[in-house]
Amino acid sequence: MLLVAGCAYGLYAFISRGVWRYLILRQEFFFLDMEKGYALFFTDYIAIIVLFAAAAHYGAAIYNKIHTDLQDFIKAQI
Repeated sequence: MLLVAGCAYGLYAFISRGVWRYLILRQEFFFLDMEKGYALFFTDYIAIIVLFAAAAHYGAAIYNKIHTDLQDFIKAQI
C-alpha cells in the first residue's frame, strides 16, 4: 500500500513539475524549481525515482513471466 501511494504521488509530481516535457524533448532546459522549499523538492524527486524504479521492477517481472511461459510453450510443442 505504501508503494502504491508513493507511486501515485510520484506520478503527480512527475506531471506537476513538468519533468515529462524535458524527457520527451519538448523543453530544452530543465529548471529546478526550489521555490516550494527543499523538503518538498527532494520529496517530489524521490517519489519520481520510486515511481520509475517500481515500473522497471514490475515491468521486468511481467516480461520474465511472459518469456518463461513462451519458452515452456515452445518446448512443449517440440
